[in-house]
Amino acid sequence: MAMVLLRPLLGETPTSERPLRCWYWSGEDEREEVERRIAAICQHHRIDARTLEGLLFYDSFQEIPITIATQGRNGVAFDETQIKQITDAIRRKNIDVAVFDPLISAHKVPEGDNVAMDAVVKTFAKIAADTNCAIDLDHHTRKLAPGQSEVTIEDARGASAIIGAARSSRLINRMTGAEAANVGLSEVERQSYFRIGRAKANRAPPEASTWARMVSVAVPNGDNVGALEAWQYPDAFANVTTADMYAIRDLAT
Repeated sequence: MAMVLLRPLLGETPTSERPLRCWYWSGEDEREEVERRIAAICQHHRIDARTLEGLLFYDSFQEIPITIATQGRNGVAFDETQIKQITDAIRRKNIDVAVFDPLISAHKVPEGDNVAMDAVVKTFAKIAADTNCAIDLDHHTRKLAPGQSEVTIEDARGASAIIGAARSSRLINRMTGAEAANVGLSEVERQSYFRIGRAKANRAPPEASTWARMVSVAVPNGDNVGALEAWQYPDAFANVTTADMYAIRDLAT
């Protein structure tokens, strides 16, 4: 929706010179749930849903089941008919960005098989090249190891070829206990805050990262649905003047 509206809904303004036509495919949630989320985002950010018409397209696994590859006795078998249908749909609707969420729902090959997963991801890359469309593959990470507070690109679940075949990657990390304590958030509250970073582990100070949080929105049918919004991690040195620093230095001496 940020790309369609060219608005910094999560703190980053899309750089496109025109609204992008986006297609979101949900492999886990039914269409009704996707629509509930869109409604919550529109309500929270005061978006007229009519501005999304003809630009935002969405489907779920119920209406459009996608399995572009399966594992057979002779290796990976691709469904060329389905790949053509996806390609034709992107071209027909002039889609600029297609999101498949999550990747594991769009194939049935062993996730830990490097050869198979390399072929799957590169098939999506070919669709992207053939249609001049950016393709986003949402992927899970494995569970954190004891003592580990954030995920890195090496924590991507399954074969390393999944990340190796991608042109670029981003990571989502939930706020750590220490980061929450520093800004006075409770353990329950911190679950709603997360940081978005590039492929490498983000070692920048928390206030220098791109943050967002989940808020609960009461939609007209009475349901409470989560919507995302940008959030700024407080700067520890905000409003600190040179005079303040001199005063602290004087106290220390």
